[in-house]
Amino acid sequence: MSASGSNDGARANALYRELNHRQDELVVQGIADHLLRREIKGRKAVIDAELEQMRAKIKKEDCQKLAIGAYTLYANYPSYDDIATCEQRSFFHG
Repeated sequence: MSASGSNDGARANALYRELNHRQDELVVQGIADHLLRREIKGRKAVIDAELEQMRAKIKKEDCQKLAIGAYTLYANYPSYDDIATCEQRSFFHG
């Protein structure tokens, strides 16, 4: 995992804590179940889209590092699956 990966995990936790807090607020307000579900589902979709963008960015950065040989041999070098994914996305082919 790249250095920004741990920051992204913290961001994901913060986003879901906010979502849970909002859900609790709506329950206390007595919002109808169908409206509560609609709002939470919409907010969750926004959160999931943001997290997916962050994951894609990390994956791209990791593939680019691999392509230029920036990885050193230590405990978390990429797996064959990671290399195949990078090859499919043409990071090795310029």
